[in-house]
Amino acid sequence: MIIGINASFLRKIDSGIGQVTVNFLRQLIKEERSKEKRERNKFIFYLEEDFDQQLIGLRADEEEFFRKEIFLPIYRRDDLIRKIWWEKWLLPRKAKRDGCTVFFSLYQSATVFNKNKNIKHLMLVHDVIWKIFPQYLNNLRKKIYYFLVEKAIIKANKILTVSHSSKQDLKKFLDLEKEKVTVATIDCDKSFKLSTTKKQGTTEILATYKIDKSGYIFYVGGFDVRKNVGLLIEAYGCLWKKYQENDWQKKWTFPDLVLAGKFNADLVPVVENLPQKIDEITKKYALPKEKIKMVGFVKQEDLPIFYYQASLFVFPSLYEGFGLSPLEAFNCGCPALVNNNSSLKEITEKNSLISMVMNDPEKLAEKMQKVLVNDYLQKKMIAIEKKQTVKFSWKNFNSKVAKELNELKTV
Repeated sequence: MIIGINASFLRKIDSGIGQVTVNFLRQLIKEERSKEKRERNKFIFYLEEDFDQQLIGLRADEEEFFRKEIFLPIYRRDDLIRKIWWEKWLLPRKAKRDGCTVFFSLYQSATVFNKNKNIKHLMLVHDVIWKIFPQYLNNLRKKIYYFLVEKAIIKANKILTVSHSSKQDLKKFLDLEKEKVTVATIDCDKSFKLSTTKKQGTTEILATYKIDKSGYIFYVGGFDVRKNVGLLIEAYGCLWKKYQENDWQKKWTFPDLVLAGKFNADLVPVVENLPQKIDEITKKYALPKEKIKMVGFVKQEDLPIFYYQASLFVFPSLYEGFGLSPLEAFNCGCPALVNNNSSLKEITEKNSLISMVMNDPEKLAEKMQKVLVNDYLQKKMIAIEKKQTVKFSWKNFNSKVAKELNELKTV
């Protein structure tokens, strides 16, 4: 069986879909190597750019079973025009030419295989965020692209999705039959599971991001309005006020708030205007501005250090298709408070020690304070999180993918 795979996000490995692509392919290659030659499938990775094969553990002598196809349209600018051209027009033709029997899209895309191409299509849909927050469709190109994506999701032979929450959304917004959609939960990268990372160049790595001490409150992710980071900043201001009004100074040192992620002012109002929010809160609560640190984009290899050195991770997002960041924090043994909604309820199983409804900055500040001053509570949270981590694995994810691909082959 020749299986085509849209591995385009190998060029964006620091994104969530990029991490899924990397870890799925690593596990796939590992499992295929363990088979007898006559039992092995052949895979073609379709790409827009070449990549370092060591990233997924692919050897140069394995071209018989793993082949790369790298191509671009005449239009080379990396935007939605190129994306539509590549996904909808070029990719199906290439897969047909290469004799693919089944095809696996690792993200929701505009790719459609016409019935006369005889290629069965399995698509992994992470979320339908544009249906829940239509403000993301803020220009004509996005409206066209996601219109095409919706049509492609509906026409795919089978859908995988990463959470029960996303499965419900697919039924609600696209009216997909529940039999067409299978839940296959993902996992975080193995780098978040290596305890040795705690000791490797911690001070030097943090210093490159101008972090001079550990024990901070940490957030990492996007700054879209749905990420609700403004609530966290407001809660941090409330926490400072409580700290000044009580005698807590004798019991603990007030932590910094570290916000990691790329902020693009040109995307306001889809993205929250964080500099403005920080200015507002620091003035409102007489909070020293240097206590809130926007460190920008953090490289994937450095991110575990940030979790390890934090006293508390807070994730106030209003909606997630899965929620990789909380799972990363759990694996790193970082006490975490996670908003109680969408797929995040599945990550935390709504345990009240690590999950809460985040709509009131005062209540969030109170919860943060309770965690920060109580070592015993932190240990209980870490123990709960550790139990959650064993429920997620790339082996289980790949097993579900293999099952779906094999079933499609026989249809």
